[in-house]
Amino acid sequence: MTQSHHTDRLVPGLTLAEIAKSELPLPDRESLTKEEQEAFDYVLERSKRWFKSTSSTSEEDEYRMSPFYQGLLQSPLVAGLWVRLTDAFGSAEARGSFSVREREWIRVVVPPMLANVPIHGLQIADAVAAGIAPQDIKAILDNDLTKLAPGDRQLVDYIRAVVNGESNQELFKAMAARMGTKGACEYAMSVLFIVAMRRGVQAMWAAQGIRLRDPSTDYATVQSYIDGTATVQHRYDRLGDLAKGSKPPPT
Repeated sequence: MTQSHHTDRLVPGLTLAEIAKSELPLPDRESLTKEEQEAFDYVLERSKRWFKSTSSTSEEDEYRMSPFYQGLLQSPLVAGLWVRLTDAFGSAEARGSFSVREREWIRVVVPPMLANVPIHGLQIADAVAAGIAPQDIKAILDNDLTKLAPGDRQLVDYIRAVVNGESNQELFKAMAARMGTKGACEYAMSVLFIVAMRRGVQAMWAAQGIRLRDPSTDYATVQSYIDGTATVQHRYDRLGDLAKGSKPPPT
C-alpha cells in the first residue's frame, strides 16, 4: 500500500505537488488539445468541490486529489464524460427520475456484491443523510433482507437482479409503476454505472499500488451511526449539490 496517499483518511489522496513527483503524474496541461484542456479543467474543478463536500474535510485542509481522479485524468476526455454521467445520475431527484433515498440504496447495495469492495464511510454518510436507517445498511452487510421494509426490499431486489443479470419484465414493470418508465430505465443504468464506478476506483487505485479498505471496516462505520457516535454527518443530497455546481465545457 502506498502510504503517501494517506489511505487512512476518509478522503485519501495526494496534493498536486505530491502528484507531480509520483509514479502517475497528471498530464502536462500545455501538451493537451484545447478540448482536452477544457475537460481537464472541468474535472479538476469538480474534484476540488468533491473534496470540500464532506464534513471530514475543512476549508483549511489542502486539496488532495483522490487516486481515482488521478488515474482518470490521464485521459481528460474520458474523465470529463465520466464526471458528466456522475452528475447526471446524482441529479436524478431534481430531474424527477427517482429520489435521493432511492439513489443511495444503489450505492449501499452494489459494493457488497463485488469482491473486495467496501461501501465506504462517505457513501454510508450519504445514505444515512438521505434517510436510510443504519440498521438497514447493516442488514445489507449481513445479507438479511427480511429486516427491510417492503418498499426498500423491492429496490434491493431490483438492484441485485440488474447486477446479477437476472432482471426481467415483471421486475421492470414494478419499478416503472413506482417511478415511471424514464425513472426505471435510468435506475437500471445507474446501478450499472455504480458497478463500473466501484470497479473503476479499484482499478485506478491498484494501478498506483493501493488497496481499498477491507470491506469489514463497513461494520464499524455503520455501528457508529447506530450508536450515535459517528463523526461524519453529511447534508441531504451532497451529490445533487455537486451536480448543480458543475459547469461542463461545451460539446
